[in-house]
Amino acid sequence: MDGTLSAAADSQNIAGRPERLKVWRDGAPDPLTEGLAQLDGYLAGLGLDWGWLVIFDRRAGQPPMAERTASQQAQSPQGRCIEVVCA
Repeated sequence: MDGTLSAAADSQNIAGRPERLKVWRDGAPDPLTEGLAQLDGYLAGLGLDWGWLVIFDRRAGQPPMAERTASQQAQSPQGRCIEVVCA
């Protein structure tokens, strides 16, 4: 196991947009690149141009969630707009 956990590929957030959930655990690489690629393929299959990637950082020694939660926009490998939320 690579230390990440993915949500079901067909999950949708309350706004009706596809999302991908990743959990970053100790010893695992940053799941951002893999998550963007996975979500990109899902969005392509649905004919959509944007979605959400949520990454929960469960590595030891991280600040409290309220201090580390942030969002930013990223671009998928195929140029789709992805809102990335890290918590």
